Amino acid sequence: MQQPHRSTKKHLPLLIAAIVSVVLAVAVTILVVQRFVARIYSERALAPRGGLLFTLRLKYYEFFVLETFCPWCAVSATTITLQSALVVLDWRRVSGKRDPE
Repeated sequence: MQQPHRSTKKHLPLLIAAIVSVVLAVAVTILVVQRFVARIYSERALAPRGGLLFTLRLKYYEFFVLETFCPWCAVSATTITLQSALVVLDWRRVSGKRDPE
């Protein structure tokens, strides 16, 4: 059996410190991501609201400024509106069910 090289023994504490720091960094990252996702989810999914407001603004410009009709824009507006309605319905369903504490 070969003896470990001297430099390996010398750098072993650095290797252990590096492994521990990576493990801690991963653990902290997981916790931060979990809290971030929980915060976004608890803010009632702002993305569909923002999308709906943006779509309404685009439809205003389409009809009143450009005075035209775009079928693809209508499909997009319908999709965003349905998505927003489904998010609101889902939040009403979920908000009534709380975990017992």
